[in-house]
Amino acid sequence: MKSIFSKLSILLIIIGSFASGCKKFLTVTPIDQMTGNEFWSSKQDVEAFSLGTYNTFRNFTCKNCFFPGTGDLRMAPVQWNTKASTSRNYINYLANNNLKTLLNPALLSSSDQWWVTYGGFGFGNIQKWNSFYQMIQSANIMYKQVGSVPTLSDDDKLYYQAEAVFQRCLAYFFMVRLYGDVPYYTEAYHESNMPRTNMVTVLQSCIKDMGSVQQNLPWTYADPSLRGVRAMRGGALALMMHMNMWLAGFDEGKKADYYKQVDSLGQQILASKAYTLLPIENTKEIFKGRTTESLFEVPENLNYGEQFPQASTYFDLVLRAPFKSVIPYSYIIYDTKFLNTIYPTVDNQDKRKTLWFATGLNAGAADFTFSKFVNVFGRPGEDVNSDDDMIVFRLPDAILLRAEACANLGKKDAAIEMLNMVRSRAGAVLEDPSIADDKLPDDIFYERCKELMGEGHFYYDLIRTKRILDPAKAFGKFMTGEAFRAGAWTWPLDPSAKTNNSAIILNTYWSQ
Repeated sequence: MKSIFSKLSILLIIIGSFASGCKKFLTVTPIDQMTGNEFWSSKQDVEAFSLGTYNTFRNFTCKNCFFPGTGDLRMAPVQWNTKASTSRNYINYLANNNLKTLLNPALLSSSDQWWVTYGGFGFGNIQKWNSFYQMIQSANIMYKQVGSVPTLSDDDKLYYQAEAVFQRCLAYFFMVRLYGDVPYYTEAYHESNMPRTNMVTVLQSCIKDMGSVQQNLPWTYADPSLRGVRAMRGGALALMMHMNMWLAGFDEGKKADYYKQVDSLGQQILASKAYTLLPIENTKEIFKGRTTESLFEVPENLNYGEQFPQASTYFDLVLRAPFKSVIPYSYIIYDTKFLNTIYPTVDNQDKRKTLWFATGLNAGAADFTFSKFVNVFGRPGEDVNSDDDMIVFRLPDAILLRAEACANLGKKDAAIEMLNMVRSRAGAVLEDPSIADDKLPDDIFYERCKELMGEGHFYYDLIRTKRILDPAKAFGKFMTGEAFRAGAWTWPLDPSAKTNNSAIILNTYWSQ
């Protein structure tokens, strides 16, 4: 793929994006006064470059309606709450996988066209993979350059190279889930045109690369401000678990091998004792971020002027007065059958029912409020989102992935143990050991729906497990096998992807 970034422009982008938000940590020599070699002269330079790469990820995924739009709302049992005063028809387009309308301003009313272009929504921006490739190019450059930084210890060099691999693999993982096949490269300053690489090959390569360096990452950091927001070994293992589970869904001939890897990786995370499930009563602390439950997250701190755009978050959709005093109704409501399925009426012990739903499981009611994310710091009359970090991976996610893998391997006792670990923390009824083998995967899926609601996993779980092909298992939603194979599950790729790479073919389902 011909690079759209020169060596100097990458330094400008990375330093600029980092320094704008973190000046208290860094004094940067004017970029026009240094050469590429002069830049890589100190640990401070490497820190700046690495943190800038994280900021590229933050800017792309948290300045658009990325996590809720691609993970929580797409083909979900939700609809726009028409009692809300502001038009949010995009919710229905996402829930029905009608991306052709959502992303075509010509098919939208003039008042709705801002969904595609306005920064807080920016659905059109999600079609462009440039930021992910900027992240990949930056990670590849750091991997190459740190070896020649004279002031770095050998351990520091290994750490930063492992961090670079984590950043690169994170970008590829997110791209594969969005677009399917993507061009894959690992060399710095890549410039040649190349076609899209089969996504199975991409993820297999990422797992191999991440596996070879993950031991050079710390389990956690002594400085709690770094916990979760920098690469940790637990985050790397969780990323590998997710990649293996995606492969199990698309490389079915080898799915048992992928499940075994997930089981092993999950065991390593738990055996480390570096991460813990906090009491469910500590919900505010969990989602404020940087706890021992976090494996990787994107930081936000209103006290330092770091705020995600209002429309970019799931929090904005489900909080209303009194949490957001000028918003009388939440923008979305859930299908009642969905909530009653994942929260069975026979289980009144589950504390998430009361801690996470301010007005109870009244899915279709006008006063529906999902209060899982409620760290709000605002003054009366303001429409302010929760001051929560954007959680990407946390411990219950990894535990439930392992439970799912064990269930598919016939390791029923281990699967139930993992499932009950999450349920026990919530005070919910524990799984019956006599449950039928074919019912256990459903219960694990429902637990993921429940525990990870609003964290960007729902749609991807539907896709990788192929539940989306069965309306009985996807809460009434349905994608035909023909549409699935044609790529209806992907996000449309913007034609600009072909600008500097004539070898690129757009996603055929969406370009027809």
